[in-house]
Amino acid sequence: MKTPALIALLAACGSSPASDIKPTLEFAPLLQTTIDRLVNAASGTDMFSAQVQVLQQSDPACPTVATSGDVVTITGGCTTAQGETISGSAVLTNTGAANTPSNPANAATYEFDQLAFSGQGVTIASYDGEFHVDLEAASYSADLTAESGGVTVRSLLSIHCDLAAKSCDLGGTALELIDPTNGGGAQVSGSLVDGSPPTGTIDLVGADRLEVTYAQGCVTTQISDGSQMQTCS
Repeated sequence: MKTPALIALLAACGSSPASDIKPTLEFAPLLQTTIDRLVNAASGTDMFSAQVQVLQQSDPACPTVATSGDVVTITGGCTTAQGETISGSAVLTNTGAANTPSNPANAATYEFDQLAFSGQGVTIASYDGEFHVDLEAASYSADLTAESGGVTVRSLLSIHCDLAAKSCDLGGTALELIDPTNGGGAQVSGSLVDGSPPTGTIDLVGADRLEVTYAQGCVTTQISDGSQMQTCS
């Protein structure tokens, strides 16, 4: 399991009230794929996936794009030439400034209204909520619900980066696994340092605790009941 969000955090690099989500999630009964999904969400992967989806659409006809000043409105309700169906909409404000590190005067806002991408009747990814990018403060904040791989996670993010140290602090972040059987929330803390490979630790605390360690090209997840899984790149 890799950390695709960390490089993006440091390259592009708020606070968000994590108290909204209560620490009720039990990690022990979860599949490892679901745990991996939560770990990636904690480091901002859903936020960056949403950003890529709206900034790098290749079909000029779908979705439709309307620009008015520094506001871009993206609207689905169509099918691309590749057969992908897009529904919902997104509004992007000041994204030009946010994507130019030499001109960080204005923070950018991304707002999603049930924006979904699907193929052959199966949802590939969906996004609902919003996030904010502030390059001057090197921070991100978000309240974003995303579905990916059949797992839906709400990310209430507060990520602050130190560009000189190439590190990002995740304190103040919370996640909610939206699932009728095993759903619940977790508070997130820890930090990641960019490198080859990345290093650092993330703690997710719900009804039990998940500790994630990045070291020597491996990601180790350990639940407080003793269960452990390691994957190496």
